[in-house]
Amino acid sequence: MNLDDTEEKEIKSILMPLKLTGTSINALKMARTLARCCSARLEILSVVNSAAEPDASTDDTGATDMESAKTRIQDLYREPLKRVKNLNVICRRGDPAREIVAHAAACEADLIVLGCHFRDDRPCYNRLGEVAQIIFQRAPCAVMLVPCQKSE
Repeated sequence: MNLDDTEEKEIKSILMPLKLTGTSINALKMARTLARCCSARLEILSVVNSAAEPDASTDDTGATDMESAKTRIQDLYREPLKRVKNLNVICRRGDPAREIVAHAAACEADLIVLGCHFRDDRPCYNRLGEVAQIIFQRAPCAVMLVPCQKSE
């Protein structure tokens, strides 16, 4: 197949699952850069693992918790994300891998940007956590892996 014969895929929607850890910082910078360069919508999704918090409510209190998490993310990243023209921040409760894959399909993401761990200067097969491995296997779109900063 000739590369000139293939249709180029336009990146219109980028999904950035945000875990609020050092692993996500470089990935968020890359997602921001790509969103600006491609004039793409940037979807930031934070998922609270309901299995890790079995007593978490799903009533109005749970909704309030999600709204406060959304506000916290917007406040924390307001400055770095202020030049992103089309930004959507979403917080959900559930299984992180399942919610991320489902949201990628629902928002018709063209790309998912994931952070990965840094393990010294040696090759390492376990740079991905379990959630990232599931996303790679089930994602409905391309997935970009961005290493975290070396200090982690």
